[in-house]
Amino acid sequence: MKITFSTHHLCLNASSCLTALAPILLLGFGITTAAHAVTVGPITGITGTAGINNPGGTGGTGGTGGSATANAGPGPGPDATNTATATGGTGGHGGNGLNAGAGGDGGTGTATATTSISSGAATATATGRGGAGGAPGTPSGGLGAAGGNGGNGSATASSSTGGSDSATATASGSGGSGGSASAAGDRGGAGGTGTATATAHSDTGAANATATATGGSGGAQDCDPCRDPDRNKSATGTGHA
Repeated sequence: MKITFSTHHLCLNASSCLTALAPILLLGFGITTAAHAVTVGPITGITGTAGINNPGGTGGTGGTGGSATANAGPGPGPDATNTATATGGTGGHGGNGLNAGAGGDGGTGTATATTSISSGAATATATGRGGAGGAPGTPSGGLGAAGGNGGNGSATASSSTGGSDSATATASGSGGSGGSASAAGDRGGAGGTGTATATAHSDTGAANATATATGGSGGAQDCDPCRDPDRNKSATGTGHA
């Protein structure tokens, strides 16, 4: 007798959902389960708090965006397909004041997907993104400030199977963009760093591993080269695969 259960979708919270397809085969006194796919995310960190306004002094610095972590696999299925996606939160806006407050840094996004099965096609996909930096506040006659730096994004995917079946691992890590500046005197933040690692193994079948790492772009500047030729320049993040 074969009993097949329909797809189940369980939301763990507002930003994280777990999807599992779990046909169950009852044969004699033995019970065999085979969950096919698990997806965790997308999970996004919270936005950093805004810096306080201080009309007679320096505005407060924006808070750092919240970190986000997503882990999928390797079991308890064991699961043939695992997918994890995480994005760091955006940095908080800097406070306004005589002198501007700096923007908060973006949060880190870390994703890990692991698939390890004895047979059948195995797939693991991980996507980690850093959060964007927060914008600086607006100065009222005093000094400007920098936007927050983009957060770092990290992704790790590992896929393994036996026999002649294929194994595929895909990891994408990207840094968040630096906080952009729009007020005179302010400057953009630096982009974050992306890191990605992918490994795949099959006993005799095809094994495909792809890792892509991208640095975040620097934040846009208030462009006033007559006052400060370097103000419209910001650093771009780096990627490591």
